[in-house]
Amino acid sequence: MVRIFQDLTAAIDASGMCLFTSFALDAQDYADLLSATTGMQIDPAELMKVGERIWNLQKLYNIRRGFGRRDDTLPARLLNEPLKEGAPAGRCGDLKRCSMSIMRSGAGIRRNTDAGKAEGTGI
Repeated sequence: MVRIFQDLTAAIDASGMCLFTSFALDAQDYADLLSATTGMQIDPAELMKVGERIWNLQKLYNIRRGFGRRDDTLPARLLNEPLKEGAPAGRCGDLKRCSMSIMRSGAGIRRNTDAGKAEGTGI
């Protein structure tokens, strides 16, 4: 689920459309909109592949600049200040649980750290 959302929002952002529309539209809707405005036939699978490549390029850029897992974190406020209301009141963000969930989902890139290349992405 995380990976799908990351890929879709990367494609939406690159298209220039508002990310808030992702609450109401799906990949098919965005593919239809892009096809209508560009004249190129884009299907949802192709749109998601574009988003995946954008996501991987962004991560690869950051890796090449020296950023790594230690930098993939939430702001200290979200980790240290308990929420004041709602179902999770009194709790702070659980970064370890969140990170494990994202890793299990396959989000992120498989990469050769020695070469600094993203494997399996065509980059």
